[in-house]
Amino acid sequence: MKFLIDVQLPPNLCKWVEEKKDHARHAIDIQNGLTLSDVELWQIAVDQKEIIITKDSDFLDRYLLFGSPPRILYISVGNCSNKKLFEILDVHWNTIYSLFKNGSEVILVEEKLVEYW
Repeated sequence: MKFLIDVQLPPNLCKWVEEKKDHARHAIDIQNGLTLSDVELWQIAVDQKEIIITKDSDFLDRYLLFGSPPRILYISVGNCSNKKLFEILDVHWNTIYSLFKNGSEVILVEEKLVEYW
């Protein structure tokens, strides 16, 4: 799977994802990535067939209006350390991976919960 990580998440999340044997790039690695609008980032993910990893609820709202693609991994854990973020993702990663493999379009990750549709 290929992931595009939104700007408000740490760039080292790319390395973490790649350690899970998936491809990841961060929005800052795209030309003008820090200034891209959500619509532009959305279109890049569609064009490249990437799953957006984000904490920005605007992507969830956009999905509710327009549907998929792209698919979205929406992380709703509030402010936390990178270490805590990675711990939460590590607990849920196998489930997340399996859900995307089986066609889920949006996965919501909270500290102790994963929801999908």
